[in-house]
Amino acid sequence: MIKIEAVTAKSASETMDFLRRYADQAQFLLSNLANFGFRCGDHLNSSDYFILRDQNDCITTVFSHGNRKNILYQSTQAIDPNIILDFCKETQRVVGGFIGDWTGIEPLYHTYCKRNPDYQPSYVSKEILYDRNLIPEGEIRDESVRLLTKDDFQAWTPLQQGFLQDTGIQEIISEDERRRLFESMVKENCWWGLWSADELLAVASLNGKFETRGQLGGVYTKREHRSRGLSKRLIRHILADCIEIHGHTRNILFTGESNIPARKVYEGLGYGTIGHYAIILE
Repeated sequence: MIKIEAVTAKSASETMDFLRRYADQAQFLLSNLANFGFRCGDHLNSSDYFILRDQNDCITTVFSHGNRKNILYQSTQAIDPNIILDFCKETQRVVGGFIGDWTGIEPLYHTYCKRNPDYQPSYVSKEILYDRNLIPEGEIRDESVRLLTKDDFQAWTPLQQGFLQDTGIQEIISEDERRRLFESMVKENCWWGLWSADELLAVASLNGKFETRGQLGGVYTKREHRSRGLSKRLIRHILADCIEIHGHTRNILFTGESNIPARKVYEGLGYGTIGHYAIILE
């Protein structure tokens, strides 16, 4: 019989070991667990963590639910989605979206839609998951790229808004929350920008990092400066910093199946496909 239990101090290490086996697919779960712990706190990205065990008392599934109202999910096997959805209903957890490996998320999402006919997410994307090994002394730095600081918030904001507009993602957070999230990421050396004099032309971030892996995201270039190879220059520099600053040996990212220009950029930089990823947001 499958049972759900909250992650505790006693089971936190076991949970982390389980997620390490799926580090490419579970980067959000890993990085959030490492940074914010297994209980939901004040940070926007913090969550409560739960595990499912099989009849042998082995972990088969880890999922989280927190301030963003999304279910982040990783499993070794197909399970009845109603087990998790019933649990969320019984514990009065409002579900806004679903994030994780496509194979696991797809049945969870479709079951939720059947149970909640009025549910209309603003963003549903089957993403291609990419990975790339990092090459010490082989990544190219660019003098126009640097890590962003908290003082760059005003310059960064219109590019972030452009990214959300282009992707169709509706970010329902306040200006203060956006600033706090930005400042917490720059404090961890996780936002970069490519500049021309005092103008910020392109940005990208690590939206997840754990041990020797980083997850690239938020890649955006101002419309009037596209088709000039700026994103490639920016990403190459970021990969060099991932080695030097974060000690990474591997980088992963995901982008929409239909985003052909982005796919060409990533594949041109040596990224290879390793699966599919689901991003479904309220």
